[in-house]
Amino acid sequence: MKMNSSLAGIWMFVLMSLQTLGEGSLSVDPNRPLYIREHSRLKLYCTYRGDNGHIKWTKNDVPVQEPYFATHTFRTAAYSDGKIQMVTNLTITRKNMLLRDSGVYACVSGSERKDVSVKVLRVQTGSHVIRDPGGSITLLCDPASHDVDVLWTKNMTSLTQLPDLSGRIILEARNTTLRILNASLADSGQYECNVKPRDGVVQGNLSSRVVLSGSPYFPDGHNVSETVTVSTKRLELYCPAQGYPVPKVIWLAEGVRLNNSKETQFLSYGGVTSAVLRIERYLPEIGERFVCEAFNQQGRTRRTFEIMFVNSAQTIHAVDVVFVLALLVSISLNLKGFQS
Repeated sequence: MKMNSSLAGIWMFVLMSLQTLGEGSLSVDPNRPLYIREHSRLKLYCTYRGDNGHIKWTKNDVPVQEPYFATHTFRTAAYSDGKIQMVTNLTITRKNMLLRDSGVYACVSGSERKDVSVKVLRVQTGSHVIRDPGGSITLLCDPASHDVDVLWTKNMTSLTQLPDLSGRIILEARNTTLRILNASLADSGQYECNVKPRDGVVQGNLSSRVVLSGSPYFPDGHNVSETVTVSTKRLELYCPAQGYPVPKVIWLAEGVRLNNSKETQFLSYGGVTSAVLRIERYLPEIGERFVCEAFNQQGRTRRTFEIMFVNSAQTIHAVDVVFVLALLVSISLNLKGFQS
């Protein structure tokens, strides 16, 4: 007696389904202690491979529930080595993690469970001002009492690669405290303490920004008057002010503020906008005393330029006079030597 084709298909499905029975496997991601910054988003994954697809997440043995956590479940089937394997995935998400949300999270299926230790860190952002150059500045990175490594950078560069800080930095309290000795305005900038757990993984970003502000300054230490000799029509003056926050620069001629125009141009230099003043056709009538003033929230500084304009025609005339005088002196000496 021949078996009906549809009945045969049913029996084949039953036989294949029976082959899925057996022990399942449970896994979580991550499978190591997880560190996360306060107020950031947590996301945990759980996967069960086997016939029993009932899984759940708990925190400290209490089931996690909405609306505190968003859950998402989906199931798939995979055929491998003559067997159909059911795969169940359960994801939980919490957008705003608080310190009290630290704890042991577990994915549970029957008597089997996989734990994930979640540690929420409060890494504070600090702000300091250099008010007393020559003194010391202390910057703090507070990753609580967790077992972490801390690496400090300035403007995204490791402190060990900055020659200006060589011999002037002291790291204390597991590198969570940075002291800068003999601090100067040049030490201002954006510092970051980057936290790296020794025994786990990081979800999101654990770096903390510590801003060290200072009033504008000139790297060469020169902020008094200087004389500039001009013998061409183009006048170009540089105001290389630095500082953090990055200073703004304005230009004045004879005490009157200049505006950007076709004849008077402001150009960027060293990351500072308007740090260069360029006048294509300079005349003494525009002014013979220019001032650049750099300022930010912490203070201001200025540099004065006294312009000495030398007309090109006058320059050529002066050179001609010197040449003629030298020629007459030479002829006179030669005549004396001939008479003797």
